Amino acid sequence: MSDEKTPLLDGTEPTRNQSTASALTELTNPDDAVATDDTSIEVFDQDEDDDVTSVNQAAGQSQSISVSASVSQSARNLWTSQHKFQASSTLPTPSSYAQLADANITQIPEQEPPTDRRSSFRRRRLDSAGSVLTRGSIVSILGEERTGENLITWYQCLAHLLKSMIGCGLLALPFAFSLAGILGGPLLMSLLAVIALVAMNFLVDASRHMCRVEERSYMDYGDLAESVLRHGPLTCMRDHCHIGKLLINILLVFTQLSFCATYFVFLAQTVDSVLTDYGIENPFSDRILICMFLLPIALLSLIRNLAFLALFSLTANILLFFGLGVIIYSVLDDIPNPRGLRAFEPIGDLPLFFGGAIYVVEGIGVVLPLENKMKKPEQFKKVLNFGMSFVFLLCVLFGFLGYNKYRDLIKPSISLNLPNTWYCSAAKIAFAVAMYVTYALQFLVPIRILTPWLFRTFPDANSTLSEYLFRLMLVAITFLAAILIPYLNLFIELIGSFASSSLALILPALICEFSMCSKKNVSLFKKCVFRVLIFIMLVIGFAGGLMGTLLSVKSIIKAFTAEASVNLIKPTTFMPDVTILAD
Repeated sequence: MSDEKTPLLDGTEPTRNQSTASALTELTNPDDAVATDDTSIEVFDQDEDDDVTSVNQAAGQSQSISVSASVSQSARNLWTSQHKFQASSTLPTPSSYAQLADANITQIPEQEPPTDRRSSFRRRRLDSAGSVLTRGSIVSILGEERTGENLITWYQCLAHLLKSMIGCGLLALPFAFSLAGILGGPLLMSLLAVIALVAMNFLVDASRHMCRVEERSYMDYGDLAESVLRHGPLTCMRDHCHIGKLLINILLVFTQLSFCATYFVFLAQTVDSVLTDYGIENPFSDRILICMFLLPIALLSLIRNLAFLALFSLTANILLFFGLGVIIYSVLDDIPNPRGLRAFEPIGDLPLFFGGAIYVVEGIGVVLPLENKMKKPEQFKKVLNFGMSFVFLLCVLFGFLGYNKYRDLIKPSISLNLPNTWYCSAAKIAFAVAMYVTYALQFLVPIRILTPWLFRTFPDANSTLSEYLFRLMLVAITFLAAILIPYLNLFIELIGSFASSSLALILPALICEFSMCSKKNVSLFKKCVFRVLIFIMLVIGFAGGLMGTLLSVKSIIKAFTAEASVNLIKPTTFMPDVTILAD
């Protein structure tokens, strides 16, 4: 290998450090030069308001570098001392430096954009499908078709929407109707359903508007709350806008973990009911009947493969609709005359009805994730309105027919009222298996919210082992909650009153109001209509949520002090009084 030193542009020889590799290659990362010396080499970063195609060019194509006509000695030293060289190349000659100096723009091979620069990050922002975001997808996202993987069509979106809304809460709805009356139940349920659907549309509209304001392709619920505070009318909250996202995430985690806790109670009640159907006396104590599901649920919660969980979800859907078919057949068989029932129950029970009803219609947590995954986002509102209208109609009919069928004998879950037949027992088992599988699906939400916090807090821990231990800890929390409050109806009413009313009514109303303040050219009439709806949502949400929470807590305390609450699996304390007349 030759030790000859090639003179630099000004005739000087390179130092020993500059020629240690005996060869010079291309500049590997021009942005490093910008960070060190800003006098000679400057990388032009395209402005964020450039043409539509500039974003993709910045993300996937080569960057441009402009070199000053007079190359200083410091620039040449920087070139030779701070970059890697390959032995197979030769040192730059004066002609190569002159060629580089005379060129207005020299193309550098494809480079990864710097991750620590705000402008580059904004240009590289990806949409929910993992596709590179372009300015066209920001501005006209509602009129263009998304590209990428894992996108869903309108009928897939409808299927996910129906699955997320039909579950344990629907089975408890006939019991909630018994707290409002045979006429009051359908009327109040319809009112809550309409308001909940309006809130969902408000949330979608606010998300689309804030995406345009911040030039983003999508937002989840927490991102939206943070965005409206950042651009809202309260200047004191703009520097603390992260509080909005934190509040949303806390409520979502509490709600989803509470849903998971109700599945423990539901499984215990179902086992007791099936044993009774076959004339077998329950050999287990109260809490052991719940404890027997701890190990199976803990093992289920350790599954991290989403494709495997998708197969479980399909199985749960089949079992769930089979069980619903059996219940509908049972309640439609020999329909009694509803005239013997009260049209309206005392107003003191309405807050408990509110908690159970809002628990069912609170599907707002899945609205924005589904909209973000739509291949054609402009179709989402039609799918949302149709799907939720069908679900709400099903809820009204299901609650009315179930309460009318079993009347004062109605139980916290209508599946426990099914007659003693083989197909009804099969439906109960199907519901139990479906709820067991659904635990893992509901469990994903708190895991996705809390896992990043876990890794930030314990950066040196083994990621896989830490996540498994964290999952088991959350399962233990839901298990302890089920042990402490093993009343399915009271648990549902507490969750609905405390958390679901905030997520489904109060927060969407506030988000709509804050986002409307950043809109221009909104007519006075439209503002008045929106604010009337917002006021109604806030009044119902605050009043119903506060009173329902207080009454639910009071009822739970009463359950532990009442003599009839010895058998916690069978919550007979709060069942309507039934007078049995001898023949």
